[in-house]
Amino acid sequence: MIIAVTGSNGAIAKKLIPFLESCGHEIIKISTSLTPNSQSTFSYQALQSQNILKKVDLFLHLASFNSNLRKDTMEEEVNLTRIVLTSMPAMQCSKLIFFSSCKVYGDNDANLVSYDETHPANPACSYGKAKLACESLIADQANSNLRSIIFRLPPILNESNGSNLAKLMMFAKKKNPILSFAEGETNQRSFISFNNIELVMKYILDNPSFIQDFQVFNLADDSSISLHDLLRALSGKDIYIAPKMISRLVFRVPFLKKFLLKLYGNFVIDNSKLQNEMDVKLASTRQLLANEETT
Repeated sequence: MIIAVTGSNGAIAKKLIPFLESCGHEIIKISTSLTPNSQSTFSYQALQSQNILKKVDLFLHLASFNSNLRKDTMEEEVNLTRIVLTSMPAMQCSKLIFFSSCKVYGDNDANLVSYDETHPANPACSYGKAKLACESLIADQANSNLRSIIFRLPPILNESNGSNLAKLMMFAKKKNPILSFAEGETNQRSFISFNNIELVMKYILDNPSFIQDFQVFNLADDSSISLHDLLRALSGKDIYIAPKMISRLVFRVPFLKKFLLKLYGNFVIDNSKLQNEMDVKLASTRQLLANEETT
């Protein structure tokens, strides 16, 4: 199978492309940071001008600016998807997989809510709004010759992206002692690992007829995990928990509460639709971290 991949030098693609090649697929890379060679690597200018003279079986749209997208740059993110959609017919490609974000549902919350695909989209940040707009562009073409799958992903496990959580995870990996609040024992977060991304992609590529019409799936590790359990698994050490009286005081301060919600808030993603329809069994974040410890 010939697969075109946008964002070919991004974090996901750097790991996913070698896996796809190991499965025997030919990859056409589209990137701003790789040198074009007119054979297997192309620029977005070549894509937009429809100068990629290749017949493509599947378009894998991974490209994204970043999760800290600003309101004034949202249209740039949406335009990437627009370019992909308008260029696909020239490459005789009718199948698309788009990696979106679970941020389309909203953001971390003090309450525990599990989001499935029927939950209304209510993005709070510019990144989530841009991804939802990209999804809408794809959905608008669902009745034409386009067959597409949208995967909504939570944060990638063990992938640093500059967020406060990612920095804390890196701190834990260095076996540093961690002082935290009691809320970290009970909150729940979902992640996605490369192991599970590869498992799902292999299923789809082994069953190409699965891509039909317009489908949306949450792609997340099985089961959520608390902040403290995540940090314990990364550091191999226990967490020093501040007295509850202190946490109650700290969490009442408005500007601190907003910051702390990013670490101690809940964001749980239900992946049961994907597992049921694809007949795959995804590993849990806890299992994957335990496997890392033993390898």
